[in-house]
Amino acid sequence: MANRISVRSSNNSVRHTGTNGDFITTGITFDPTTSDWSASIWMRVLSRGNAVLMSQADGTGTGRDILTISSDTLKSQLGGSVQSFGYINDRRWHSFILVHVKASNRLDLYVDSVKQTTLTLTPEAANGAWVIGARPSGAVSLAGQSTHFHFWDKRLDLTERKAIYFDSAVPRDNLLNELLYTEGSGTNIADTSGNGDDATITDLTWASNDLPSSGVDRTAVS
Repeated sequence: MANRISVRSSNNSVRHTGTNGDFITTGITFDPTTSDWSASIWMRVLSRGNAVLMSQADGTGTGRDILTISSDTLKSQLGGSVQSFGYINDRRWHSFILVHVKASNRLDLYVDSVKQTTLTLTPEAANGAWVIGARPSGAVSLAGQSTHFHFWDKRLDLTERKAIYFDSAVPRDNLLNELLYTEGSGTNIADTSGNGDDATITDLTWASNDLPSSGVDRTAVS
């Protein structure tokens, strides 16, 4: 099966240079301790050292690095300590889906619909903004690209996860944020979930017509 990103809505992405201070601040301030939740994003990770793919600002709590890469290993610090998911080093586009199950204190990562190591952790309360491509301070920035971010206050099931990757179909139930990167320019990414929580781009550039639609071989993540 080939990696593919639906271009029905957008063929744009944002380039992350790996320079501290460039990132995307979403309009979400969801507390990860509140309920089950899921987050989905397409990324091309070029960073070979340390980089933060997704994080959360403190707000009135303690925000953490939610998804990171270090020496080609995907990790999370959501529970306070760093735990590892799996290994990725092919520099290709991939679908990343995080699913948190509150009742069992579980965080699952799916890369191209393939489940990685399940982490057992207890998130800390935080209500700051969720950030793409760096820490909220702009430190430990990602080198690569991102596009098509979604967030739900529910656990995505198998059918929904596969639909996102294989069919580019996004579940609408409990959808809190949808960033399709349709703008192609400027410093704003509109939230098309209906909630109006737009994202802000800081010191990043846009790219277009370079997203995979077919013919890109999937490299398994171990």
